[in-house]
Amino acid sequence: MIKVLAIVSDIKEMQNSLTLEGDTPSYYKFIFTENPNNLIGLICLHRPDFIFIDFDLIGCPASLLADIKTIYKRVPLLIGLSPDYRRGYTALKSGYIDCIIKPYTPTLLLLALQKCKNTLLKRERSIIISTPKEVRYLLSSEIRMLKADNNYVIVTLADGNSFTVFNTLSYFQQSLDLPFLRVHKSYIINAQMVSRINYGKKFLNLKGCDSYVPFTKKYEESLLLIGVLKKEAI
Repeated sequence: MIKVLAIVSDIKEMQNSLTLEGDTPSYYKFIFTENPNNLIGLICLHRPDFIFIDFDLIGCPASLLADIKTIYKRVPLLIGLSPDYRRGYTALKSGYIDCIIKPYTPTLLLLALQKCKNTLLKRERSIIISTPKEVRYLLSSEIRMLKADNNYVIVTLADGNSFTVFNTLSYFQQSLDLPFLRVHKSYIINAQMVSRINYGKKFLNLKGCDSYVPFTKKYEESLLLIGVLKKEAI
């Protein structure tokens, strides 16, 4: 599920625009608010992947992004909304992924979402995993999957090696974003490494891995998203 936080002055208009004719995929979850106060708290609460933010509700777009980077380690992708081209240009220069000039159209909003999703998939991220005896510094592309084993999680790497962490799979589900998706109560997989989905027997194959990874109906939205990601990659 891709979470989108929208901090806008015209909530009704944006809601209608993002659901126009049912064009917005079901794997997006939208959180709407017109209150920009305690923005960091909202981000920590909802853990969005993208944020639409109306510049009419805030002060300096550049300083806002700087504050987020200082306080929050998992920085969402930001899309600005403004009637002022100059503020939009300043936002882009400071690190916003996109800026839409108001009044916006449903097409522009959906294109911005698509741009964010593609950027998120291509972005290589550093991942820190701590164990009692060591700290591992990995890239997202180096992790193939994570499997729950009682009170431990087995992290399997792309090269076939693995190590065990005393933690829960729910913790990693909260801390890892795309391309990591939970497909089973015991498995989180790297969607970029999926080579096959068998819907009849309900299992996945991952590149370089002979064993099967089961999936359940509870996480069928993850399977839908895997299909979208793989098609776009191809």
